[in-house]
Amino acid sequence: MAVNAVTRRRLCLFFLSACLCVSIVLQSRSFIIGFFVGLVFFIFLTAQEKKQLKGWHYVLTAVTMLSILLVLTLLLKTGSTYGRLFIYKVSFPMFSEHWLHGMGLGNFRSQYLLYQAAYFAEGKQTQEEMLLADNTYYVFNDYWQFLIEGGITAVFVLLFAMFGLGYLFLSNRRKYLRGMPNMLMLAWSLLMGLLLVAFFTHVWEKTLYRLSIVGLIAIILYFSFIWGEKVSRKSFLLGVASIFALVLFLADIDKLLYHQAYSTWRKAERYCFSGYMQEGLELFDEVYSPLKHDVLYLTMYAYQHKKNENFEQASILFREAAAIRPSNELYRQLGICYDKLGDYEKAENNFLLAVNMVPN
Repeated sequence: MAVNAVTRRRLCLFFLSACLCVSIVLQSRSFIIGFFVGLVFFIFLTAQEKKQLKGWHYVLTAVTMLSILLVLTLLLKTGSTYGRLFIYKVSFPMFSEHWLHGMGLGNFRSQYLLYQAAYFAEGKQTQEEMLLADNTYYVFNDYWQFLIEGGITAVFVLLFAMFGLGYLFLSNRRKYLRGMPNMLMLAWSLLMGLLLVAFFTHVWEKTLYRLSIVGLIAIILYFSFIWGEKVSRKSFLLGVASIFALVLFLADIDKLLYHQAYSTWRKAERYCFSGYMQEGLELFDEVYSPLKHDVLYLTMYAYQHKKNENFEQASILFREAAAIRPSNELYRQLGICYDKLGDYEKAENNFLLAVNMVPN
């Protein structure tokens, strides 16, 4: 039995409302804001078709959204809110010092804690900031982190993406003068909501989020250029499937390319934990070349050398791990290694750096 337009619209509203309810149950403020905006956006698109909107509707909606934003940020999980404000405060010099070329994509996580340590070393912090400090690797605003890493180039990329989506939306409005298809309105509403989520948390590194964005854009492009046109759908679907496969491949590229190395690493850990230290270290060394980019591997390898009282090699591995993704614990371990080696100056410097990174 065919489903009429009103029923499809109700199903879309139900889906958006269900997403919002799930976000509320999970107490995810970012997704609450995102899906609420998506729901309002869908309702507005529907109301505009019937020309039911008045000026006061826009004012009331803006006031409601602002009120919800203030309630969620100032009354719910206030510690998290102040923690994020502190991250913005520490990360701002990262952008101001590298605004032209950026710090390099992916380099935020290797540099932020050094800036946090420098901030606490100045002694201007408050007690609350000391309690909020943690080993942080995300700004909790993916766009701000992209700007820090990409500099002026990232600014142009974001502007291009924003104007591109805006142009595509306006072209959809012109194409469907009598009203957008319900699926297209749902896709735009979900896309607006999910893109807004990235302003308040880190999601772009999550595979499911990337696949969702790709899928929604694919739906929008389908209704923009394929639906109702005499164009082959097979090529379009093949292209979308290829992008999905690429996203999935890139998400697990290390495990796919170095599957044997990861298997050997797990075997090395079992040997070490079973007391066969020498055999385990030999296996760790065997996979060093393919896995030297993996912080967890380097850390575990370093711990085994430290346990075997080979402090020189342990310090080298701890330094390599800290260069990729620093933490106060890695620098504390470096301090212990240098102390055992009798290099007390380096030991003191690393202990101080560990304390300044996370003083709580």
